[in-house]
Amino acid sequence: MRGKAAKSQTESDLESGITAAISTAFPRLRSADIKHQIEFTIRLGHAEITANGRESWIRRGRADILLTHLDKPLAILELKRPALPLQADDDDQGISYARLLPTMAPFVVVTNGKSTRIIETFSGKTWTPETPDQRAFEALITAATKVAAADRHAAIATLMGSDPQVWTSAVITASQGAIAELTATADCPLRPFGPLKVPRLAAREAVSKFAAEGRLVLVSGPPLSGKTNVLEQVVRMLNPQVAGGLFLECAAHDVFQMIADLLADALDWPVNPEAARNWVSSISQSNSPLLVLAIDKLDPENGEDVRMIEDLTSSTFGAGLRVIVGLDEGVMGQVLRSPDGRRESPIGRRAEVVEVSDFAELEFRWAVKTLAVLSMGIMHGGQHSPDLRRPWLLQAMAARLSGIKREEFGVLPSVPGLEVLAQARAHFDDPELRRRYGALARAMAADAQDQSKPDGMALQLTNHFFVRRATMEAMLQSTDVDWLLRQGYLTPSIGEENTPIVTVAFPELLASELSRHLAVELRAIVDNDPKLAAKWLVGAASNFVLGDVIAAQTVLDFVAGNEHVPWTFLDTLLEMRPKREVVKVGQVLMGWVEGLGSYKIRPQKDGTAILTVDGEDHLVEEAGHESGIYDNIHGWLILAQLASCQLVVECDGSPVRLDPQILLKVGTADFVLRQPRNDLLMDGLPTHNTEDGGQFVCHMAGITEGITQSMLKYLSTECCEDKEAFINAAMKLDSIHLTARLGIALRMLASSANVETASWAEDTVALSRRATSSRLSTTGRLRGCATRTNLRARSGRSSVWVKKNRSADTMAFMVGVGMPAAFCAIWNWRTSSTVAV
Repeated sequence: MRGKAAKSQTESDLESGITAAISTAFPRLRSADIKHQIEFTIRLGHAEITANGRESWIRRGRADILLTHLDKPLAILELKRPALPLQADDDDQGISYARLLPTMAPFVVVTNGKSTRIIETFSGKTWTPETPDQRAFEALITAATKVAAADRHAAIATLMGSDPQVWTSAVITASQGAIAELTATADCPLRPFGPLKVPRLAAREAVSKFAAEGRLVLVSGPPLSGKTNVLEQVVRMLNPQVAGGLFLECAAHDVFQMIADLLADALDWPVNPEAARNWVSSISQSNSPLLVLAIDKLDPENGEDVRMIEDLTSSTFGAGLRVIVGLDEGVMGQVLRSPDGRRESPIGRRAEVVEVSDFAELEFRWAVKTLAVLSMGIMHGGQHSPDLRRPWLLQAMAARLSGIKREEFGVLPSVPGLEVLAQARAHFDDPELRRRYGALARAMAADAQDQSKPDGMALQLTNHFFVRRATMEAMLQSTDVDWLLRQGYLTPSIGEENTPIVTVAFPELLASELSRHLAVELRAIVDNDPKLAAKWLVGAASNFVLGDVIAAQTVLDFVAGNEHVPWTFLDTLLEMRPKREVVKVGQVLMGWVEGLGSYKIRPQKDGTAILTVDGEDHLVEEAGHESGIYDNIHGWLILAQLASCQLVVECDGSPVRLDPQILLKVGTADFVLRQPRNDLLMDGLPTHNTEDGGQFVCHMAGITEGITQSMLKYLSTECCEDKEAFINAAMKLDSIHLTARLGIALRMLASSANVETASWAEDTVALSRRATSSRLSTTGRLRGCATRTNLRARSGRSSVWVKKNRSADTMAFMVGVGMPAAFCAIWNWRTSSTVAV
């Protein structure tokens, strides 16, 4: 209540001060003919700026008021509290406002209640109300209609330096213009700011660091992780009463030229870089709101860039300046350390680092809400997809869908699969970038086939796209390597056994180039031995992140080259049914976890296991379930992706569809059919265990497997007769795993906008529900916790993927250090990737 009373008193003081000033300045004019506007608008180039006298009066003890006489501008009233003395700057600010009105006010009145002076706007001279006659007064009104361009520019310069309301509004307008040029359209979908505007936690963190008096914030992340969007959001989130943000899409050394260009374009205020620098310096040293410069590019190898950031954050500029810079994580070390690497650089000593990467859980929820505003959504199950946490991919998929004319609610697939590589190819087709990534793909394939690499590195390769530096340098010229490093596409590090490696950013493009490379290799094998070609491709898939998608795209690239895939090739993949075996005492299970590295597990006779990490042994208590080994999973993973396409072969001169056969057979897999990778989203899947040790995803999780996604696509596109035949064939197979997957697909189809399709799906899903529930009542139980890890076993003969149930105590240890590792099979020209225990 006290605050409200104080505010009311303050506003009362303002009104009484205005009334007194009018009586003093214009005693001969009828007070009823004079009105005042506490808020009024001036125009600076493209920018419309509102002067809020009430707000300025409360915060600063001064107010700019527009007085009108018979509805025409009469004067700008510069009203100050009695305790504040009148200064020459007050005259300049009032004259500037008067000259920038759509119709110039002839007078400026400056008063603090004790002293009052009146200035002629046109000439800038003092005017005494007692002296002029009516003719002189009218002459001043006429002169007010004329204002030279030089006077307007001077007025802009005055207000940009003296009035926080003006310059904060001006930089907002300038930033909006710069951001508009970078906003994606249907014709230019590759621009940074697409239709999907997801709030990023990194932006909030950056703003909080500015509030804590941090002068420099570096936003670090891999390419396409959303750093530019974070800068834009920071500028947009700033409260104009506290700070004004200027978004600068330029190299750091061009900051002042860019500021000059933006202000000239937005405000019609011609300034050069030196004047822009002086303006920034003036604002930084005043008691005005903070000025935040958001700089989108910094090349750590460009000395001018580095010196500019050092200069902006030095004592040369005042405490009112804040700088935020986007920087690829691969070059962050060069900026934070001195050139000799032995100490912090000036930037390193001053900078606060904010990291941005894939969408966190909260950001993903915000993304779903943002999609809903755009009449889009993600199919139920997408919450378990790590691919949909990739900002660029979700943005690209949303942009594609927004460009399609539709009346219905648009839905993105929950398992993107081949869509991932399709988007990479559609959006990133620069021939030079592709050439360099093609060489990286060949280097990565060579590393994967090298049997001499450490086991830990083989496991790490199934979770990250990286390549040994020596292999890369044999494939790429040094100039190309330097370019990739400088642009942030490569991040150097040290891998297993002190091996220099480089992690490759933008894995989707690398996966695309791997597919193209493998398609060429496949062509050399498939004609001579289709069976060997199938096994070779399965081995390739087992060695890479996105291996199933890469291999499936390899087949499609092979076919696109006017080649025909032999039936024997596909049949070999189809007959590679995954097998499950029990972990045996005496085996050594080897794994790799992000943040931890390699570890080993040795099963014991009493059901426990010894976990060895960095030479230290830890006892792992069993949860009571038998551990299982799944062998030969990648053949069916590949087919699950391919089944999303129509696959036709000729049999006895007639075309035969293979995709429904693949769906029916692969759909019987008795475990969760997803490529193993560092995937805690997979670990959170609610699943049912069956009596025979199998497992399937609960319908509450939605569509989380590629095979189920392919089933949905088949059922949503085929004619009713073919769908009925497919359902009947599935029921005859009497597989609870197939029935469960089919039930999930039908439940999703029941929400279709097509009334006929939805009705058919609702009627059909009841059949699958009865078939599943009758089996679950005695054989299954719901399990919605993370109880699996993926390991590599060495039994003396091969390598296998292991799913190992473990206790809650073990989970706390494992999850605390990172995510699970994955399967890696032997892959070369001579041996099959089929593995055994």
